[in-house]
Amino acid sequence: MKIIATPNNQGDGITVFGPDGNAAHNPDGNVLKGERVVIEDAMVDFDGLPLDEQDGGIDCVEGANVLIRRCIVRNVGKAVLCGNEHGPATVTFEDSIIEDFGRRGPEAQYGAAVLMKRCLMRNWGHRDSFSVRAFGAWAHVGGYIRAEDCVFWQDSFFNGHFWEDLIGHIGQAWNDRPSRLWEYLLPGVCRGLTAGPGGGVSAVNCYAPWWVLLEGHDGPRMPKAEAMRLIARLAGCPEIGDRTVRGLREAVQLSAAKK
Repeated sequence: MKIIATPNNQGDGITVFGPDGNAAHNPDGNVLKGERVVIEDAMVDFDGLPLDEQDGGIDCVEGANVLIRRCIVRNVGKAVLCGNEHGPATVTFEDSIIEDFGRRGPEAQYGAAVLMKRCLMRNWGHRDSFSVRAFGAWAHVGGYIRAEDCVFWQDSFFNGHFWEDLIGHIGQAWNDRPSRLWEYLLPGVCRGLTAGPGGGVSAVNCYAPWWVLLEGHDGPRMPKAEAMRLIARLAGCPEIGDRTVRGLREAVQLSAAKK
């Protein structure tokens, strides 16, 4: 697996532009541009890098069309951005992990369309990656996210930033003027899959703790045993199998340390 531990000249682990995007004049190996970009078996891990020295884990902007398969993004403040004011993006995630991040797991905006299949979003609002406010997957301003057979997991309700985070969401809601009260009062640790003004989300056969919101989920939720098996497979740690939730954090952390 290719490990990316330092930002490129865009401040990201990987930056993807569409064919007409304004890519850097002297792009390095992690600034990509094209009609269709495939990113496989890569890990962006900014462990120990201060937040003011990084921008995002993966940015897909300006008309990017991207397939992200068997990848991991961790220890970043802003995990994955899809779409910006200069153009939308079409992004598909398969069999990937976004964990220990502050927010954008992922964020879809400005017409971006995101499909997530068999993915794990874990520990948004992470203690060392938090700034301003936390959320998992969020679509707004014309963005759309669809999650299928995914797990949205938090090791703990308490991430050390509860009040700071809640104040940040109240401020964001004050700017956006949403019509739903929960958008003002729901703390980030509970925002697994949500839509802000102008955005849309949907999900099928996904799992989350009861206190994590999966807005737009249709039909039965994924059983816990199935969620555990998916986490075990994605983490490369099959021995955790159907262990209890109590032992999951230690098992996944052990697996991460081996990568």
